[in-house]
Amino acid sequence: MSLLEKIVEFPQGFRNFSKDIKLTGVPRLTFLRSEWDPVPPRDTVVTIPYLFYRLVFTLYFLFFLVFSIAGTPEPGFWMLLATNWTFLSQTIYSVLNFGNVFIFWAQEICGKNHPYYHLNVNWFESMIWFTMNLSYSVPQFISIAYWSFIYGASSLVGNVPIGWSLTVHGINAVLAIIDAFIVAAPLNVTHFIYPVLMNGLYLLMTGLYEVAGGPYETPDRPYIYPILNWRTGQLGAVITCIASTLSIIIFHFLFWVLVVVRKHLSSKCGTSSGLDSDNNERKALLDSKI
Repeated sequence: MSLLEKIVEFPQGFRNFSKDIKLTGVPRLTFLRSEWDPVPPRDTVVTIPYLFYRLVFTLYFLFFLVFSIAGTPEPGFWMLLATNWTFLSQTIYSVLNFGNVFIFWAQEICGKNHPYYHLNVNWFESMIWFTMNLSYSVPQFISIAYWSFIYGASSLVGNVPIGWSLTVHGINAVLAIIDAFIVAAPLNVTHFIYPVLMNGLYLLMTGLYEVAGGPYETPDRPYIYPILNWRTGQLGAVITCIASTLSIIIFHFLFWVLVVVRKHLSSKCGTSSGLDSDNNERKALLDSKI
């Protein structure tokens, strides 16, 4: 099947919605290795390059998350910002993913792993899959919205260094794209519902915060973001809700296309997940290692 034929097959996920939306039903292998690792595994399932990548990825997000929290003048306002919701979700994803890969690698080194190739993901890997969906499309929207509507308002940005703005509204979005091209985990079409749910929870929080009379950082600025002003700009806030939801859905579909391209290229290279999890050739390769 050509790459174009694979891309135009995206409605298949909606036809099998009840199955496609689940965070189960794929081999554990896809959460332990890179798309570009060789098949069948040579010495160990977890490769050192992929383990090192996951470590660096995790340290980056952990470092800047701690830096962000420690450097916040008013800690009570930290969770009001969509930027911090996004960065926190990316940090959780990176920590869970690295922990899963590291533990399996350590078990392999100690000779404690049993054949696992026919096992589907467990609850922990389902959590990784869930947070992965949050960590890809949402940062793209947040970054574009920040540079388009927030950064130009000097009263909002204040003395925030440009380097910090790029770290949490740019570099993290680029890292999400890179990660989507490296990992072997699938990205289902219907999983757009998870980042949309996160976005909805955040928007609901901002509305309830206004209704409850929550304080804002600056008295003469009674909103978290000017485009999300529930007090004097309700129409603009509603438009923001709709636009953010549609944007996240679009970005999720673009990531889905990226994953299709990734799998297509890896199949041409003869590496890991270029073969589908239910492909007979893949099963034969995996069986040969048991």
